Amino acid sequence: MTEEQAPDEGNLTSRVLGGVTWSVGLRVLGLVAQLGYTSVIARLLDPEAIGLVASAQVVLLAGQLAAELGIGRALVQKTTLSQEEVRAGFTASVVMGATLTAILFLAAPAVAALFGDPGVAPVTRGLSFVLLATTLGTTAEALLLRDMRIRAVATREFTSFVVGYLVIGVGSALAGFGVWSLVAAAVSKAVLLSASALLIARHDMRPLLAWAPVRSLYAFGSQVSLVSVVEYLTQAAPPTAISRFQGPAQLGQFNQANRVLELPFTNISQAIADVLFPAISRIKSERDRVGGAYLTALAVTGSILLPTAAGAGVAAEEIVAVLLGDQWGPAARVLPVLAVYSAVMMLTYYAAIICEAMGVLKQKIVIQVLTLIILGVGFVVFSDASLLALSVVMLVAAVGRLLAYWVVMHRQLRIGALAQPAALAGPVLGAVLVAGAIGGWTVVGRGMDLPVLLTLLGQIVVGATVLGAAYFFGPLRGVRRELVVRLEFAGLDERSGTARRLMAVMRSGLGG
Repeated sequence: MTEEQAPDEGNLTSRVLGGVTWSVGLRVLGLVAQLGYTSVIARLLDPEAIGLVASAQVVLLAGQLAAELGIGRALVQKTTLSQEEVRAGFTASVVMGATLTAILFLAAPAVAALFGDPGVAPVTRGLSFVLLATTLGTTAEALLLRDMRIRAVATREFTSFVVGYLVIGVGSALAGFGVWSLVAAAVSKAVLLSASALLIARHDMRPLLAWAPVRSLYAFGSQVSLVSVVEYLTQAAPPTAISRFQGPAQLGQFNQANRVLELPFTNISQAIADVLFPAISRIKSERDRVGGAYLTALAVTGSILLPTAAGAGVAAEEIVAVLLGDQWGPAARVLPVLAVYSAVMMLTYYAAIICEAMGVLKQKIVIQVLTLIILGVGFVVFSDASLLALSVVMLVAAVGRLLAYWVVMHRQLRIGALAQPAALAGPVLGAVLVAGAIGGWTVVGRGMDLPVLLTLLGQIVVGATVLGAAYFFGPLRGVRRELVVRLEFAGLDERSGTARRLMAVMRSGLGG
């Protein structure tokens, strides 16, 4: 393949806009489906069953990172890519996936011993097949992202979740398969994701066991993998500590509370990230453009995440009662802290992606190691404390991680020292307004002894109304202005009558 030329800014911005539009749209639908699944499963299964799967998934994630070895990111990031590298990358991924599937299957008793529960062993064996299924599609997925075929990526993700989790997972739970319904959902989704990627990308799957073609991929991928290992440890530390210190039932409570928050936050951030990584990989030498894209993504995402986190924290009791049911009381108590934690973690997501896309990996490794140290020390000190205290430790580590990434972005992108906090000033004020309004309605609703569902619906309406007012008349007006400038540059006005009407609404009151 010949070297790809960096696209002109207008064309790239237009492609990014189109990708984000499709990705966000389908992820919103996926979010609705995921919340529905979470709500149903929380009523069909007990916290201990969910905790068993959460324990096994900690080790499964390690296997997924080891199986991929950064090859997917390397395929997206490389300026030029040969067919030999594609074949070698595919072969290496599948061989590694099959090997690690066998290892995890055989090591299941050791995994159970790690978490102190023999019930983890059979669940681990079942989930081990996710590794093989996932690696079959690693190369195809990377090629789709490289070509910025975001519509295909988003469609596959949504369809695979609906079939795997809503049809197979919920169906199995209703049939009485208990914890195995969760295993069946995870394996079936992985199989569907890889099969659909292979059908769409249609890359050459002939095996190629040769070191030379794959060496260039591992040169970058090995550094990504080192980062991923440290990131994995920071992700694995909380569930491992909770399982060891407080048991699978408490881990189940934590997992469900965290999932309620991660679903909207991860879907929003991942929708943009699916487009941002390949786009930045194409313009990584133009740091001014990267810096502008980063600040815009930070402000726009923050204007959604921070008010959502604030509102979720205030409405925690109603959210858990409606979505999960009566048996999830401890989840409601930790949800406010986890709401802020999830928002902060997602706000560092783009900086982490930029570090990978630009090949700035040493700083990323240092940040992850420092985060892991804070978590480790905190969990040891508070090992006998409550679930809430362990959640606060996570929040402290996340804030430290955010500040460290801000320093790296300031130096790498040559943006002003206060540019990042300034980008989030409006979103923070918007979050305060949303929290105050929802808090006021909550006092009224509880005082009138309204049904929980009605109180929650009122919280949603009040929060959405105040958030909309903040975009048009309040502290998020500047974010709206910046977004309008970006959309105009991308030519949204020229796409359709609906797009023109949307732009007219977004321009309202901004002036010339």
